[in-house]
Amino acid sequence: MHDQQFVRDVIQSAWDACITSDYLTCRINSERSLQASFWAQLNERLLPKESWLMFIEPGLKLKRHGKVFPDIVVCDTAEETVVAVIELKFQPRIKGKWKKDIETLDRIHADRESLFFKNVRHDREGESPEFPLADDTLFVWAGIHLPLGKDLKSLIGDSQWIGNFIELHHPTEKRAKNSNT
Repeated sequence: MHDQQFVRDVIQSAWDACITSDYLTCRINSERSLQASFWAQLNERLLPKESWLMFIEPGLKLKRHGKVFPDIVVCDTAEETVVAVIELKFQPRIKGKWKKDIETLDRIHADRESLFFKNVRHDREGESPEFPLADDTLFVWAGIHLPLGKDLKSLIGDSQWIGNFIELHHPTEKRAKNSNT
């Protein structure tokens, strides 16, 4: 079985590096660039690289909950399981809008028994493996936003996946309006 603490540490380290090396140097200016930065930081830390596969915005048709597009999905290729599902939010001038993202994670968790990810667009030889969710798949919400005032765990309520939930924040400050505009 994969080492969940390793995956937690990699996610935290990648987030910290994403903020310090890209956001604080003004290289992140949209949710897409946050996605790219976070993916790159994760990719750099997941060694050996051949043991990991990441999907960006895979479309998932859920049995009971329609279609969802999580931002990043991390798979352990040795175990052939999904080890993390990540939702990102870039809203530096407002409080992070988390509700839709948490609902997406909750829907994925609810349909976890029938859900798998597959790299159907890769042209390598042979059949691509299917990656079901591991029992300890991590569900991650990470955002750059004005302070929320509460942690998301307290806002989610009683959820079966809360023990596998990670929230990462980079709170921003409200800027004074420019008097010249």
